[in-house]
Amino acid sequence: MASSPVSAAPATSSSDRTGGGISVRAVLIGLLLIPFNTWWVIYVEGIRHWNHCTAMSLFWNTVFVLFLLVLLNLWLKRYLPRWAFNQGELITIYVMITLATALAGHDTLQLGYPATYYPFANPEVVKSPTNFVDLYPAHLVIKDEAIWRGLKYGGDTFYRWEYVRAWTPVVLWWSAFIGAVGLVMVCLNVLIRKQWTENEKLSYPIVQLPLAMTQHGGTAAFFRHKPLWLGFLFGLGFDLTNGLAYWYPFIPRFVVRHDAPELNLGQYFTTFPWNAIPRGLGMPLYPFIIAIGYFLPLDLSFSIWFFFILKLLMLVGSAALGYQPNQPRNPPFLNEQSWGAWFAIFLYVMWVSRRHLAQVFRRVVGMSRGLDDRGEPMSYRAAVAGIAIGMVDRKSVV
Repeated sequence: MASSPVSAAPATSSSDRTGGGISVRAVLIGLLLIPFNTWWVIYVEGIRHWNHCTAMSLFWNTVFVLFLLVLLNLWLKRYLPRWAFNQGELITIYVMITLATALAGHDTLQLGYPATYYPFANPEVVKSPTNFVDLYPAHLVIKDEAIWRGLKYGGDTFYRWEYVRAWTPVVLWWSAFIGAVGLVMVCLNVLIRKQWTENEKLSYPIVQLPLAMTQHGGTAAFFRHKPLWLGFLFGLGFDLTNGLAYWYPFIPRFVVRHDAPELNLGQYFTTFPWNAIPRGLGMPLYPFIIAIGYFLPLDLSFSIWFFFILKLLMLVGSAALGYQPNQPRNPPFLNEQSWGAWFAIFLYVMWVSRRHLAQVFRRVVGMSRGLDDRGEPMSYRAAVAGIAIGMVDRKSVV
């Protein structure tokens, strides 16, 4: 008797499934890895001031951790298949450490906490007639020099009761603010997710790599691609050679930095009006930037290049017309153009999404023609409520 198709189908473990939900062990592993990644980021960026992983959209530290997890999972799938992770669990861990990395990054907490006391520790800011120091809310800043002196100059420890007592309310208030911002962002994503992913079918370049690495819980086929290893060895060769050249100067190095004098194109524009081009115009050749550019849509890559060249031409044209383009509030008004571009993008997005947003509104108010939100992380009504809660001002509740 021929066996049925169901009985003939090969058995697959949970790790072979492309999807998979959030599990308790994935959350626990993510929580265990967060302190390590946070320390790593602060040490590399804040102390050593090297390899700023949070200065790019695809954090190399989280990709490296995910790479190690995938290798571990390949071993688990071979010898302990019941313990192997599925893609959903690996993505959960990746998202958790990525969010923690973003919070601990150079342009967030590493600069955020000094901003709570820096205006009061800088005499030039305090004496400036245009400062807003007196308007800073007392519960969000540290004004007492006895509290911030050790943080600024070092040679002290944080673990003293007077320090902890002074910093605790400030940290809690800023944590509440960051939490409110995160809540609003998540709720906004719920409202627009279907429009962007299903209707407009936008591509998200920085998620392609982790999704490809974790497909079916990670597969050996991913690591057999020759272009992957060529790119890996190319970037690794650059980094190792330059690292050795730092310790042994006789080794030639590859110049890739944006601030390297050898790659400063601005130094060659010396005649008027071409000297309006910034002197620090570099031509970086970072392998990781080239790799990220590979993921971008072609029209977006072209736009980045085109408008950069257009900006330089506007500087030259303004200088030719007798203006000083490198001075503020002078043509070509680059800052004002940037604000205008953001507003234009916002208006364009609102216009393109008008029908979707109208359906979301109908769903929120309970109309029958509203958009189905059963497949969303939360209902549209809950998302709107979350946005309202996140935007509540402290003065309105205190």
